[in-house]
Amino acid sequence: MKIDTFHKTFTGKRRWLWHILYWILAALILLFVFINPKFDLQIRLVLVASMIVVSYFLTWLINYILIPRFLFKNKIWTFIYLVFGGFIFTMWINFFASFGILIYSAYTLPELLIPNGQDILILLAGNYIIVFTAVVIHFIRESYRRMNEKNEIEKQRLLAESKLKDAQMKLLQGQIHPHFLFNMLNNLYGLKKKTPKRHALQF
Repeated sequence: MKIDTFHKTFTGKRRWLWHILYWILAALILLFVFINPKFDLQIRLVLVASMIVVSYFLTWLINYILIPRFLFKNKIWTFIYLVFGGFIFTMWINFFASFGILIYSAYTLPELLIPNGQDILILLAGNYIIVFTAVVIHFIRESYRRMNEKNEIEKQRLLAESKLKDAQMKLLQGQIHPHFLFNMLNNLYGLKKKTPKRHALQF
């Protein structure tokens, strides 16, 4: 019961609220953990915002298109290939966006300390850890939902079979008339009484 309540909480009408909270938390982690706080807050905010937007769309693509269409249909290699391609594609987007932001910041705000390539790599690593975490959470939740649906379908099938058997038994009982059974038992009893006499005469 507690598991069902937990599942409904994270998959019902509040799902979008949990999504928003997750990505806000992800942005805060990137902002204060995966990028050096010595850099200007404005630059850090722009870098993190650009990566979060790209990561959100990558996560949405994996969770709502690739997983149901390929992974859950046992097209594992196709799924791996497309996920790998998605990571490479978004990595290039993040690289170009980040360096574009840094170049623009260096020209417009020359007095500020600008992150270098290594800082961007660390930020990207944290970014993809967040994507991976979101995908794993969704996969576990969706697998649990599908398992529940499968179990519910199996219960309905067994219940339908049980009701069908009960209906067949009632139909069979209704077709057998009590007088017919009484006459059949009388005939069997009569045959049983006659059989010893025949054997005695033959002896």
